[in-house]
Amino acid sequence: MDAAGTATHAESLVDAVSTVVPSDNATLDTLLTGLVADAHVLAAEDRPDGIARTARGVAAALDLEYSRVQFAAEFDPAALTDGRVANGSDDVTGFVPGPIFANVVVVEGYGRAPPAARSVLQDAMATGAVTLDGERHDLPDPFCVVATPGRSESARTSDACHDRFALSGLIAHPDRADDRPRRDAASVPSSLQRVSTLAAIRRRRARADAVAVGDDHRRFVTDLGRATHRHPAVECGVTPAGIRRLFGLLRARASVHGRSAVTTADVRRVAPAALAHHLTLSRARADGWSARAVVESVLDGLDAPTETRLTA
Repeated sequence: MDAAGTATHAESLVDAVSTVVPSDNATLDTLLTGLVADAHVLAAEDRPDGIARTARGVAAALDLEYSRVQFAAEFDPAALTDGRVANGSDDVTGFVPGPIFANVVVVEGYGRAPPAARSVLQDAMATGAVTLDGERHDLPDPFCVVATPGRSESARTSDACHDRFALSGLIAHPDRADDRPRRDAASVPSSLQRVSTLAAIRRRRARADAVAVGDDHRRFVTDLGRATHRHPAVECGVTPAGIRRLFGLLRARASVHGRSAVTTADVRRVAPAALAHHLTLSRARADGWSARAVVESVLDGLDAPTETRLTA
């Protein structure tokens, strides 16, 4: 499949999912970029049902396995990895995969999880595997966690926790301007199975590694990272590691849209979601600023590369 074929595939996915779940193209764009980039996504707010509907629709459209985990203060960490604990079937012998063994895992209330459960999840997100009874079990490929923060997220999670997420700010709101009829959510798996396949997603991900980043766009992204350190509301700007991660996400989005090179539109769409949650704002100087607004302001103040035509 060439780049144009990838674009057709991605467009049919967006069209199909948007007729089934209350979402918009920006939300689907973020989830698809995360999947192709092997990245995890942190939602902007606690709307678990909306996030779950969107993520389930995307998983069905791609013919991927989906699961949903609801964290609470008393959550047993073993219920993430061990299906016998999750299902209350202790009498079953042998390994039974828990809900984390899915391609798309919605984690509801990430900030409400006890430290032990959050540690298990973070290790799985970082390594793509879990260890049970001394035996390593690889997680499905691709593996994408989509987490809603939980009301106590700001007080109970740290910057190190946020580092597990490559993208943030996901919002699964209905597109009120779109009045197309929507099918019942129960029909999602059967109606979207033909949009794509697991093998096709893996091929697109492999092609993302070959997406080119031109010199102008490379300078644009590098200047963006440096400029975050100079913004008056910022205490600590984006690290070099954060910029390296951003390049991978940009290549993934270009692949999702069937292009062989990164565009300015990719940078403007991905950078706020990729960088905002890694900024540390100054308590004394950040009044009225959000981290996302800082990134968008810095982008607006840079000389962006020009392109010959508009891109998605």
